[in-house]
Amino acid sequence: MSNETNSTMTEGQARRLAKKKAVAKANKQAKTSRILAIGVTALLLAAIVFGIVWGIVRGQMARKAEAERQAKLIQVAEKYDEGLTADGDVEGLDPEKYAVVGFNAKEGITIPFEEIDFTDDQVQEKINDLLSSNTDDPEVTPVFDDAFVKEKLNSDLTAEEYKKKIKEDAIEENKEEWLDGFLTNNFDSVDGAEIPEEILKTYAKSLKKIDLDQWNYVNAFYTSLTGSIVYDSVLAMRDLTEDEYENFVVESAFKGIINDLCYQILYKELGLEYDAELYKNYLGDNSITNTLDIGEGYVKKNFKQYQVRKYLLDNAKIVETPAEAEE
Repeated sequence: MSNETNSTMTEGQARRLAKKKAVAKANKQAKTSRILAIGVTALLLAAIVFGIVWGIVRGQMARKAEAERQAKLIQVAEKYDEGLTADGDVEGLDPEKYAVVGFNAKEGITIPFEEIDFTDDQVQEKINDLLSSNTDDPEVTPVFDDAFVKEKLNSDLTAEEYKKKIKEDAIEENKEEWLDGFLTNNFDSVDGAEIPEEILKTYAKSLKKIDLDQWNYVNAFYTSLTGSIVYDSVLAMRDLTEDEYENFVVESAFKGIINDLCYQILYKELGLEYDAELYKNYLGDNSITNTLDIGEGYVKKNFKQYQVRKYLLDNAKIVETPAEAEE
């Protein structure tokens, strides 16, 4: 009886031991499978990341190669200042011979107030936009008060002061837009054929460089959002054939030269001079850290034009029409 019991217990123990070994083996296999799964997943993720990174790099390389190809195709300048002197003047041309400014700069300009005014209704529209875009609950319209201005607009001004600022800022913007139109309408020119063809072509190459950089910027932006470019060439961006594009840039070069020559005349007539402190502020305001990247002459040209515009606006006379004065 005792032997049978011992024999039975031994068999039971053997079964339990076999079961334990089977479980241990199964656990080991499961662990190995999990490790393999983790490894495969990690490899897949690494491959995906590599694919994304490589796609970005490949896209950048492709854009760079395409940019270089197009640069040769449309013959762009290296920088924006080809055809300009280091001081930003059009090279090889006498401004008085090729351009005419249609007003007396020394007498200043007169701006009709009604053309730049920003009415109280327009101020209120601006405020309504601020209220609707700065609310946590679309169903509730906040109140435009001192607390709103401080909390939502991050300003220490009172609500009334902020309203006044909206109007003043808008009028300043309107003044600049008015000046743009005024100058464009008053810059006249002689026959374009009198501008030497070589100067036109040289100037056009700088315009092509600006176009090419714009194409690069637009495609890089869209690639970051969608993974693909939006324009496959500068010509596609402009929606022009190669011949049409060449005509376009030459025509634009002519207008650009006349515009720049007129500014040169105004700069001289107004007796303006280089202002180092103002130039430093101009670079900072326009986030220009290295003028050599785009061309010193190009930056100086734009700075001189900024000086002219600033002078004209600072000294402009703002007048009301007789009808408004009577009211």
